[in-house]
Amino acid sequence: MKNSNLFYCQKIISMYIKNANLNLTINKSRKLIITNYFRLVLFLVFSIYITNTATAQCTYSICVTNAGTFGTGTVNVKVNGTPVAGATSLTDGCVDFTVTDGATILITYTTSGFGLNCYYIVTSGAGGAGSVVYTSGYPGGISTAPPASKTITVATPCAVITPTNFGPLQAPCTNLDFENGFTGWYGTTGTVSIGTAVATSPIYVPVTLNTTTGTQFIVNTTGTDTYGGFPKVYPSGGTKSVRLGTDVTGNNGTSLEQYFSVTSANSSFTYNYALVLQAGVHGDNEQPFFKAEFYDENGATISCGDYLVVAPGSGFTQCSSPTDVYYKGWTTVTVDLSANIGSNVHVKFTVGSCAQTAHMGYAYLDCSCSAFVDLNNQTICAGQSATLTAPVGAASYTWSPAGIPGGNTNTITVSPVTTSTYSCAMTTIGTSICNNTLNATVTVNSNPILTVSNDGPICGGQTLNLNIAQSGYTSYSWTGPDNFTSALQNPTIPNSTNANSGTYNVTATLGTCTATGSTDVTIGAGPIVNPIPNITVCNGETIATSAFGSPSAGATFDWTNSNTAIIPSSNGTGNIPSFTAVNNGTIPISTTISVTASLSGCTGLPTTYTITINPDLVVDLGQDVSICPNTSTQLSASPNNASSYTWTSNPASIISSIYNPTVTPTATTTYSIKVDNNGCTGTDDIIVTIRPLPSISAGNDVSICKNTSTQLGASGGSTYTWTSTPASVVP
Repeated sequence: MKNSNLFYCQKIISMYIKNANLNLTINKSRKLIITNYFRLVLFLVFSIYITNTATAQCTYSICVTNAGTFGTGTVNVKVNGTPVAGATSLTDGCVDFTVTDGATILITYTTSGFGLNCYYIVTSGAGGAGSVVYTSGYPGGISTAPPASKTITVATPCAVITPTNFGPLQAPCTNLDFENGFTGWYGTTGTVSIGTAVATSPIYVPVTLNTTTGTQFIVNTTGTDTYGGFPKVYPSGGTKSVRLGTDVTGNNGTSLEQYFSVTSANSSFTYNYALVLQAGVHGDNEQPFFKAEFYDENGATISCGDYLVVAPGSGFTQCSSPTDVYYKGWTTVTVDLSANIGSNVHVKFTVGSCAQTAHMGYAYLDCSCSAFVDLNNQTICAGQSATLTAPVGAASYTWSPAGIPGGNTNTITVSPVTTSTYSCAMTTIGTSICNNTLNATVTVNSNPILTVSNDGPICGGQTLNLNIAQSGYTSYSWTGPDNFTSALQNPTIPNSTNANSGTYNVTATLGTCTATGSTDVTIGAGPIVNPIPNITVCNGETIATSAFGSPSAGATFDWTNSNTAIIPSSNGTGNIPSFTAVNNGTIPISTTISVTASLSGCTGLPTTYTITINPDLVVDLGQDVSICPNTSTQLSASPNNASSYTWTSNPASIISSIYNPTVTPTATTTYSIKVDNNGCTGTDDIIVTIRPLPSISAGNDVSICKNTSTQLGASGGSTYTWTSTPASVVP
């Protein structure tokens, strides 16, 4: 449809939309019901629709270079037979012209001499930019002049770059970091031609298409660059990076491209590059170079993504040897593709050596993608800080309000007192400078307040209750004495002791904000009872009053008794009065008295003591005994395990402290003993009688004849034992 048709259709639409409602048929296939609300919208939509289906118009350019000394070449350009203004006698420089789908470009060439080293290049963009459509020859010793006539047929549509130029469409973020080699990438190698006199770089002419092999495509996994000393693999990336180009001189060129879909998830394209370029004594149109280009799916340049650097380049470091080599370490560039979400983008990286063949150039590359988003709004609490981070890879960052520390970097840390808005103006890295401004609001919430209390002071053994008056917090964290911790709002400590006294701290969280509080707890340990010695008495003795005391003045006392056979009451208050010990048994009896002191409602730990009543002590020395003069006998007292034994005698003759001494009286003697067993004593006596010696008579002496007998007779004894000298008698 021609432009006149467009005007005609617009006129028809303008006429019919005057009605409130309209049935309109276009091409007998599209029926629309239009209301007043959509009149202007419909007009614009149809204008765009018809324009987009009209014959496309594109801008091409022709750049002519006369670099030789063998005459001057002149170029004449016609499009569909019509001469191009400014290109009827073009000898140097670039001229832009308009073409349409399928148009015919006729280029004629004449020369005043040999015409050597004269050439021209036709590109699909203004000023020699865009893709190379045709080049007539190459610089540096080519002896063939451009053809006298060249016919070029423009593609249909003219502005569409077919995917075969840079490989098939790739999914978002396909192998951008080259961890899978060159999968998803489209490479070319070719030659570098001298650009026009006003060109900012040489012109790369691809020769070998769809290749990623050879020395101009290297996947690096380790090592450092020979000239720059920087790592060959991007330090903040994966395990691999690639090198494009070669360190061998010549007019070599290399490109690497990818055609991919853009979504919100990959609308931020980041490429990291490092360069080594050898500078010659040439203009920019001949020097080694590195170029990054971005195109939309219609082939139009995404100007904010363009980047071009030629040797020696700004921001490069000069090698000490050779001094004509310059390098630039790893540098990050981020391109915002948000405007291309839902469509496709073509990215192309080109590196070329010197067009005069004497100097080399190569680049290292590593890419990534992410969502290009605004600064994240943040919510903080009073006294806290927020960190705002803009995307890396911009030429400059300017944060506002002014005066923020680090305000010229991509990351700042702020600590606003009240809710504040911050913005970051980013300047892109590239040939065409673009500006982006990102914004974020930091909301400052007041810290919540805690009212913390406890039910103290309390006494030991009681339950301690900790309390927070405010509720609704998301979490609690208590700490306190005796390694206390709790995550409850109102924790308790049963059977508390003095060890639980002290300060309890709590932190409560509400969202991102925290509040702290504390409470001091006093737990009375209770007064103590002064030590009470154990009491041991004997039956019938008087036990003195048990008067209880405490270091705490004013304390009162309670006691319990475990044996009512000794003290009739099982418990009582105050002191225990004096009483007479009674134990009519044969074994000791005892009781345990437990005493507690109380003061101001708190009762201390009990103190205990015992009262033991021993029975009367029965001492027994046994029956009286009689012995012969000058003999001994052993006395024995019972009990034999008492504490002490004291012996006396009449007449006095014994000194002993054991229960069973041996005595040798010279006369009948009475022995007395006093036995002490833990304070209880007993006595007994025993008489040891000395019997007199018997008066023995064997009668008068007698004489007898040999071999005769006589009877002897004795008197005065009870038993008799005979002996003879010489021995002859048998009793």
